[in-house]
Amino acid sequence: MTFKLHFPTHPLGLFVASFTYYKGYQPQHSIDRFLPDGHVEVVIDLTQLPKNLYDNDTLLLKQAFRKAWVSGLRREYISIHSGQDAEMFVIQFQRGMAYPFLKRYSPVLFST
Repeated sequence: MTFKLHFPTHPLGLFVASFTYYKGYQPQHSIDRFLPDGHVEVVIDLTQLPKNLYDNDTLLLKQAFRKAWVSGLRREYISIHSGQDAEMFVIQFQRGMAYPFLKRYSPVLFST
């Protein structure tokens, strides 16, 4: 597995908390759950496989995402695909600092 994490310095570091790149992640589970933490992320998927969002109670497929999407600013945890065979680049913004880059927040800004 390849995993690279970078924390930008000033001035970009005022807005961006981290850049993450990973490839070849092979978890033994198929679904991850993430608690809300106040961050907004732009997720860029570098594969052709869709990544899924599941209903928290039934774990039935709720929505599929491809290529790139915005995630964050939620009130409850989310249940998502664990990322098996994923190759992704993730930009995590500092809390409250995504607006200057996105001009608005939409939960599915780039989904296809």
